[in-house]
Amino acid sequence: MYRKSFRPIREPIVNIRLLGVILLVIMVVMAMPGPAEEILSHGQVDWLNGTIKATGVAHPQSKDSDNSVDPRKMLSVAKVSAQQNLLEMIMQLRVSSTDRVDTRVGSDQLFMAKIQESIKNAPVIKQAYLSDGTLWLTIEFGLWGAFAQLILPPEVKQIETITPIDPSTKKDKIKSGKSGWTGLIVDARGVGLKPAIVPYIIDNLGGKVYGPEFINRDFAVQWGMCGYTFDMDAALKNDRVGQNPLTMKAIRATGPEPTEIVINATDASRIRAASEHVIVLREGRVIVVY
Repeated sequence: MYRKSFRPIREPIVNIRLLGVILLVIMVVMAMPGPAEEILSHGQVDWLNGTIKATGVAHPQSKDSDNSVDPRKMLSVAKVSAQQNLLEMIMQLRVSSTDRVDTRVGSDQLFMAKIQESIKNAPVIKQAYLSDGTLWLTIEFGLWGAFAQLILPPEVKQIETITPIDPSTKKDKIKSGKSGWTGLIVDARGVGLKPAIVPYIIDNLGGKVYGPEFINRDFAVQWGMCGYTFDMDAALKNDRVGQNPLTMKAIRATGPEPTEIVINATDASRIRAASEHVIVLREGRVIVVY
């Protein structure tokens, strides 16, 4: 009797390790930096929108008596991990060419306590479980507002009383005519510039163009002294610099850490000669493309 030979249909074998890798890749892609983000060891700094995102991890190592993992404990462990990583990232932020946050804090325990307390309020913005039960969690911390008030130097002074303004919705106070400009964009691509909380712009003769003494402290606290991005198009479309920004080219970056921007003295004279430059700089309407 003739029998048909056949091969049994096998159920696909799920490779748990491969699935975990795939999920990890998906998470990495989702966390890829945007046009304004600087990558650090445990997350990213968005220098255009004034935020830091830090990631924490919790592994399902401890189990309850019923052989299940307590999700509340996992969440707590991951959040503490993210907060620790966030603190490490904050302490390494460049304040200026000579200072980082850790050097600014020094041995001041009260200063450190205020930073740690503000970190506790950082909200969870993303969480995901891998196939092996590992929890990845991301928290977000604002560089502007309370932290800026804490870290900005006393040279950033209150110039006049102003009404708090939302930079994403505020209308330009500067009425631009044919030659009027509503913001300043410095093209610092290719000069090795590194972003800092307190930027300086000088000309090649040593004259000051922008720095702590030029901006109203209220504006510096609300939305930082300037924004940074890798993308010129993003800078041109950003509300911070309005509809008619003036663009200048940096000729080099300087300082122990290259956070200070040097522009040509002729360009600096153009800025100083414009009547609107006082308001533009006072309100921190500056974006650096680097």
